[in-house]
Amino acid sequence: MIQLVPPRSAHAHLWFEWRNEPSAQRFMPIDPWSVEALRKRIIASVPDLSDHEKQEHRWIVQWQGEHVGIVGLLRPAWRLGYAEISYHLAQAYHRKGIATRAVMALIDRVFEETDLVRLFAFISVDNRASRRLVEKLGFVHEGTMREHFLIQGRRVDQCVYGLLRREWSSQRRTPVPASREK
Repeated sequence: MIQLVPPRSAHAHLWFEWRNEPSAQRFMPIDPWSVEALRKRIIASVPDLSDHEKQEHRWIVQWQGEHVGIVGLLRPAWRLGYAEISYHLAQAYHRKGIATRAVMALIDRVFEETDLVRLFAFISVDNRASRRLVEKLGFVHEGTMREHFLIQGRRVDQCVYGLLRREWSSQRRTPVPASREK
């Protein structure tokens, strides 16, 4: 069973390790953050979606009692109704369906607890597994930004995928209510 749990400062060392794995380095434009810098970032990214001042809301992905990754809602534009999602799973847990279930749980949470109408993800054009993941969840490839990522000193095209609340609601076959709180 997948659970999204609030991050604690102790999770910073795990996030640091996950960011330094070969698969992360190959596909993501990772800045060289220290464990201490990640600790501060994790503390600042409380997962309270009613806090509209925060630019990052993150959760740790827990599977079978293990902390295996991190998901987040980034730079929400509350008035305009959109935000970016992010997700990262430890390499040892790839290809088990965990990331798909974690992203589903994130999307459910966001659409149940907020009024956001659109989520999007930026994915390296070469990251076929991540592209398949969002496509399986109903995201639409909206375009490719040429040479947009800088990964290990190399310019890489970046795909933009988007998902609308109404698409998610109809796909899930149950209405996802908008948050009543502002």
